Amino acid sequence: MKARRPARHAFTVLELLVVIAIISILATILLPAVNRVREEARKIACMSNLGQLGKAIAVYSQHNEGIGPFEGPTDHIIWNGTRRYAAGLLFPYIGGNLKVLYCPSSGTFTAGNPGSGIANFGVSGKTCWGGYYMRGPKDFDDSLTETSPLIIEKFPRTMFMCDIEYPISPELTTHKDGINVLKCDASVQWLDGERVDPGETFADFWHRIDKH
Repeated sequence: MKARRPARHAFTVLELLVVIAIISILATILLPAVNRVREEARKIACMSNLGQLGKAIAVYSQHNEGIGPFEGPTDHIIWNGTRRYAAGLLFPYIGGNLKVLYCPSSGTFTAGNPGSGIANFGVSGKTCWGGYYMRGPKDFDDSLTETSPLIIEKFPRTMFMCDIEYPISPELTTHKDGINVLKCDASVQWLDGERVDPGETFADFWHRIDKH
């Protein structure tokens, strides 16, 4: 006589629903923690990007009589089809790695943006935008114009660049709990809880951050 095999226990619908509910609860608890860890990693990568840009700016200024990488209107544009502006001048000093110009947390200006990402860099008639906001000469000294040569070593603890694309638009802040700041001495600083205050002007924002 053959021994009987033990009967297999099948899950009931109720048991399956309990398992699904437990998994859902665990996902709800763990997902925010996972997202926080990912954002912390992006902050560190962002600081690394700014650190590389700080070194590139220092070398650029050494090669240009101490003058920072400014040319014409100094906003995000690094290529306008015919001339390189601002951060675009750093291209040879970052080993051609344009991804350094983008904050990993940016959802607005990204390297892969088909309309303004790095694919457009150097392409005539197209615009390439970086993800960091670079300050212009006039933002350092009111007596200067946007095309004035600026000796950046005169402003060692002044903010040169930050990871808010548009200081005038707080909703575009890349990190929701603070900002990364690159100073003219190539140091990078995380400012916890900092953001652009509603109604704050560019000048007020720059000068307030300079006090850190």
